Amino acid sequence: MESPPPSSHSDPFDLSLAIRRVAHWLPTQGPIKDFVHHNTLHAFQHLSFHDAVYAASQLYGAKGYLNLFAYREAYRASRISPSALNRAVGARGIPEKTTFQKKMLSDEIR
Repeated sequence: MESPPPSSHSDPFDLSLAIRRVAHWLPTQGPIKDFVHHNTLHAFQHLSFHDAVYAASQLYGAKGYLNLFAYREAYRASRISPSALNRAVGARGIPEKTTFQKKMLSDEIR
């Protein structure tokens, strides 16, 4: 029986090194029988909220926010109030707030 050809990869896989590299992104607590709150996003606590959502979505391949269509539907169904929309847009310091809101609520922008 022939032995397998030598690996062309000069660095063998080092499991310990791989675990050390990803350990920062893993929860420090393992599975438990009963629910206890644990912040699985602890690695992003140094970032602002929206930066953390973006970074986590990139790392984990998850969606951090609903798509624009879902927000429009929530507004039309009165699950988002006009005053909440005004506060959110105002907090961003967007000039010409009324024009911006009308465009965002129309189906022109996708």
